[in-house]
Amino acid sequence: MNNVLTQYTQIPSNLFALLSRYRVIIPGIQRHYIQGADNPEAKSIRENFINEIFSIIETGNKLNLHFIYGPINTDGEDSFVPVDGQQRLTTLWLIARYASEGLEESARKDVLKLLARFSYADRIHATRFCRALSSNDSHWDINNRPSTDIIGQPWFWDYWKEDETVSSMLRMLSTIHEVWQEHSLKSDQVLEALAERISFELRIDNFGDDIYMKMNARGLQLT
Repeated sequence: MNNVLTQYTQIPSNLFALLSRYRVIIPGIQRHYIQGADNPEAKSIRENFINEIFSIIETGNKLNLHFIYGPINTDGEDSFVPVDGQQRLTTLWLIARYASEGLEESARKDVLKLLARFSYADRIHATRFCRALSSNDSHWDINNRPSTDIIGQPWFWDYWKEDETVSSMLRMLSTIHEVWQEHSLKSDQVLEALAERISFELRIDNFGDDIYMKMNARGLQLT
């Protein structure tokens, strides 16, 4: 009973705890996933970020990714809708997805079942790609660059790669692949760290006008 009560009274503070309690739906108002953008600055930023995370995992230290906030949608199954934190959540999700490919099959299925609770709203190609990537059939050759190997898989639809978010996700998966080779990491070690040592502070209340000012500063039309 104590474990059940803990699940419902504690605010999730890591990717797996969040996905266990809520579906995560990236709202249509958010910009595309840009950490995987195709330019030198974005490439440098994502390499540094992945290196930082992997170095933390290797040393056994902890990393706090600061505030992630947004409302809880209670219409149907409870879902968390990030207003700020989309980029970090998506990157953590992609790290978990890459790591899961190195697990034995039953453990892989358990992780994918949880990762399938992450999706996009109002972006059909990104939604379908996330759904396909977290299905049991979505294998690829872990020894190859994901950005080239995944698009050749029978479960990948060719037109998905024209979507900005999907193409950015593929580039990030390839960056994860490349940086992984530079570190002494195992899949279960990475997934354990994502569940215990890579944390954030989830805020799900007290939403004022500052949120909408921040979103508008990104050039998005708001009502």
